[in-house]
Amino acid sequence: MAALRQFGIILLLGLSFLASPTLCNQVKPTSDKSVIPNIVERIDISGNYHLSDKEIKKQMVLEERRWYHLFRKKRRITERFLQFEKASIDSFYHSQGFLKATSVVEAQPGSREDRAVLEVVIHEGPQTFIEELKLIGDIGSFSNEVWKNFKTIMPGSPLDRTALRQVALAVKNTYADHGYPYAEVSVGVEIPEDYESATVTFSINPGELARFGRLEIVGLDKTQDHVARREITFKEGEIYRRRKIIDSQQYLYSTGLFSYVSLSLVETSADPLRPGMRLTVAERKPNYVNLKLGAGQDYERDFTFETSVAWGNRNIWRRGHRLSLSLSSGFQVIPDWDNYRNRLSISYLWPWWILPRTPLSLDFTYEPGKLPVNRDYVYDDFSASFGLSRELRRVYLVALTYQYEHIHVHDIPEDQQATFRAEREIKVRRKLILNLSKDSRSNIFTPSGGSLTNLS
Repeated sequence: MAALRQFGIILLLGLSFLASPTLCNQVKPTSDKSVIPNIVERIDISGNYHLSDKEIKKQMVLEERRWYHLFRKKRRITERFLQFEKASIDSFYHSQGFLKATSVVEAQPGSREDRAVLEVVIHEGPQTFIEELKLIGDIGSFSNEVWKNFKTIMPGSPLDRTALRQVALAVKNTYADHGYPYAEVSVGVEIPEDYESATVTFSINPGELARFGRLEIVGLDKTQDHVARREITFKEGEIYRRRKIIDSQQYLYSTGLFSYVSLSLVETSADPLRPGMRLTVAERKPNYVNLKLGAGQDYERDFTFETSVAWGNRNIWRRGHRLSLSLSSGFQVIPDWDNYRNRLSISYLWPWWILPRTPLSLDFTYEPGKLPVNRDYVYDDFSASFGLSRELRRVYLVALTYQYEHIHVHDIPEDQQATFRAEREIKVRRKLILNLSKDSRSNIFTPSGGSLTNLS
């Protein structure tokens, strides 16, 4: 019993020692890091009398947390983010004519430690509208095209200084498209003290008419000189047009021969009204090899394994002709392993066939011993396609394609092939396809206008 009492005393002393405030203060983990909220519980906006909360929130990166944001990346609400939000809101107001608008964005504690309430306080100030638009200078014989650039800043619209700079650049480009690459365009704005109206003046100095000079090419090694020159849409002595430079670069990229293309004026030209042009290119390697492995599922098989290897040359004879050869196999994995398909494909492209930029494409495919699911026959499949395409007026494309297919069923006499295919509903493709398309989009990646239409 004495030993038991002694053990109890030692245990009580130990617990008292561990519970002492001094020791607790020594072992308690400390951290100088404060919890940074990463969830926006609510956004409170005040002072916005002309623009709605919804319009302002669209300009912000930080969003009020919703249940469907579960899988979105959480952003920490730092001072840098708050400054960015302020700049975005101020810029939006300035684009709407509120030239003196300012905002304050602050984060206040939310209902939980990891949440915050954003308070946005806005001082809008007066809204400035364009009252008068003046155009000073010679607008030449293409005045209609010049005036099209002013649609977004006509009298009655809010004054947006960024939009004015964009219009000035568009006007300069219009002059460059009509032979005046050295045109100067300046913008002046007169605003009274009440900041409610503004007079905008565009001053234009077209400069002298210029023509294209001699073209020099830098960077060609694996490609013949005429292959690059034939994609250039202008000739020496023609009136300078910026649009033709852009079109030429696009045509050069579309050949697939170059990883970099730059077509620019030679600044050291002896005659600035007949500037030389320099084409600088970086060529891609002509030969390439691709190896692909993959697993998937199709409408006939639950689990398949695919493998393919391809070789190609995109610059046959250094003339931009393309040739590719590929071998692929398909294997059924479940329920039984089976090699159900082997395919040999050959493709050839002749980029300029008969007419400029009228490519001729030839494709041949051979699949021996093709094995359909739940069928008691095996067949060989040969198919070919021949295609021609032609671009018209930059936005239209006409394509004509003929598809041919021949199927031979194993162990069936030649005179019974047609009857056997009809009985087993084996379809053979023989098609002539005419495709018309119109692509008037300003940019295929981020279009700001236009449309894409296809008709077959």
